[in-house]
Amino acid sequence: MFDRGNVPDVAGKISAAEPGPEPTQARTPADFVADLNRLRVWAGQPSLRQLEKLSGQPLAGQGTEPLPSSTTSEILAGRRLPRLPRLEFVESFVAACLRARELDDEAVEQTVDRWRTAWRGVETGDASGRSWSPRVPAVVAAAVVIFAAGVLVGVTGTRLLDQGDSAASPTTTTAAPVASRPCLPPDEPPARGTVSMGPAGTPSVDDHDPADWWSNVSTVALTTNPKGFTVAVPSGSTMSWEVLAIRSGITLTAGHRYRFDFTASANRAVAIQTRIQDKAPPLYRPALVESVPVATTPCRRAYTFTVNSTSPATGEVTFQLGGQGAYTLTIDDPVLVDTSA
Repeated sequence: MFDRGNVPDVAGKISAAEPGPEPTQARTPADFVADLNRLRVWAGQPSLRQLEKLSGQPLAGQGTEPLPSSTTSEILAGRRLPRLPRLEFVESFVAACLRARELDDEAVEQTVDRWRTAWRGVETGDASGRSWSPRVPAVVAAAVVIFAAGVLVGVTGTRLLDQGDSAASPTTTTAAPVASRPCLPPDEPPARGTVSMGPAGTPSVDDHDPADWWSNVSTVALTTNPKGFTVAVPSGSTMSWEVLAIRSGITLTAGHRYRFDFTASANRAVAIQTRIQDKAPPLYRPALVESVPVATTPCRRAYTFTVNSTSPATGEVTFQLGGQGAYTLTIDDPVLVDTSA
C-alpha cells in the first residue's frame, strides 16, 4: 500500500547501474540546486536530520563535511542563490543522499565524482563541455515530477513546512504555455476519447505509485473524494513548486492530442500552475504548462495539448500550489482524455 506521506521506496539496495538523477542539464546555480532537490526526492526524501547523521562519513578515504539542517534547508530552498553551493557541501549532500538509498561505497564515489564534474562546469560557465550518459533509476520519486521554471523542477523550494524539507521540481520548462480558455459552461459535455486519468484507480498503478491524488509535502492536508480533492495549502513556501498535488502513473503517447479538464475554486483568489510531464530525469519533459487563475467561484477549464514523447506510465499531472501563503483549494472532476484515440 502506498503511504501518501512518503516518497515511493524501492526494496533492497540499488546497484551502481541504477544511479539517481544527475545534473546532466544544469547550466546555472539554480539548475544545479534543482538537481540536488531531485536527487533527494529520488533518495526517498530523507529528512534534514537524517542527512545530517549520514554526513561526515569517509569518501575516497577522506571525511565529508557535516550537513547542518539549517544550512541544507537554506541551500535547497534557493535562499542562497544566485551563489552556487560550495563543492564540499555538494560532495557531502550527494554522498548522504546515496547512502540513504543504500548504494555501495564504489557507486557513491563514482556518482559524487560526476557531480563534481557538473559543479565545476557550472562554476566555470563551461557546462556545455560535459559528456554524460544520462541514466534513469528503476523507480523515480513521483514528486520530482513537478516543475517549474525558476529556481529548480526548477527546483528547489523550501518546504520549511516539514522540518525544512524541500520539494524537488523539474528543470526550466521547454514547453510553451497553452492559451487559456475562459470558464466553460458547467453542462458542457466532456471531451470524447480514451480516459488517461479520471477517478481514483484510472489509470491503474503499481505499488510504487498512489492510486489517487497526493502531495509532495507530508504535512499538507490533502483530502480526496469521488469528485477530486481539497488541499489546505500552508504558509511558509516561497515558490509554486514547493507544494504540489500530484497524480502519478499516467501514460502519455507521442503524437497524441489530449484535453485536460477540471473545475477549480479556492477560499480566496490565487494563481496556481498545472503541469503535465514525464517524471523521468534528467529532462522531466513537460507536455503542458499553464498558469491558472482561481477564484472563490468554481470555474471549469479545459486545456488541449499534443505530446512530443511517450511516457509509459511515467507521466504525471501536477498542480503547483506554493508561494502564496495559506489557502484552501478544491479541484473537482479532473480528467485527462486522449482525444486521438
